[in-house]
Amino acid sequence: MVNLQLGEAYRQMGRYEEQREAFQKVVQLNPQAVDARLGEAASLSALGRLDEALAIYGNYLDVPNVARQAVQLMIVRNLQRAPEQRDWQAVERILNALTQANPESGDVALLRAETLQAQGRTPEARETLEQARKFETAPARISAALARLAAQSDDFAGAQEVLATAEQQDLNLLPVAPTHEPVTILSSTG
Repeated sequence: MVNLQLGEAYRQMGRYEEQREAFQKVVQLNPQAVDARLGEAASLSALGRLDEALAIYGNYLDVPNVARQAVQLMIVRNLQRAPEQRDWQAVERILNALTQANPESGDVALLRAETLQAQGRTPEARETLEQARKFETAPARISAALARLAAQSDDFAGAQEVLATAEQQDLNLLPVAPTHEPVTILSSTG
């Protein structure tokens, strides 16, 4: 337990090698310690040792949020490689499993769009987000991703249009009717 807390303290200080060592000590004492294994994977990722981190994450894809972390690392790893060495099939397998488990997940749609964009498939990424916006319970984050995608494609008018549409829809952004009356915030009585 102490080494778990120590590992977390090292993470907060950005001392990732020490973090990894603390989590490894926990794993040596208890090879089934999932938190320690995931902490070790996070430290390896922070150290840039993506393949080692992914090897650990691959054993825990059923743990909440681990698949998301693995997909994000796989995207980074693929983008670091030459185009002919990129392996998008592994990412697709995880995304397909996540989609099968929760077909209307906004999180999965965001990951899929990120993956498509990383592959240079921006129109497909946009379509994925547009579809997700129809069923997402928190569509503001999907709209924000669509706006970012448009802006990254230098389509600033498109980004503004997405945000304007989002504002008009019920996205917890209540439009305020313009008034021509001055608003008094503080009143002074004399």
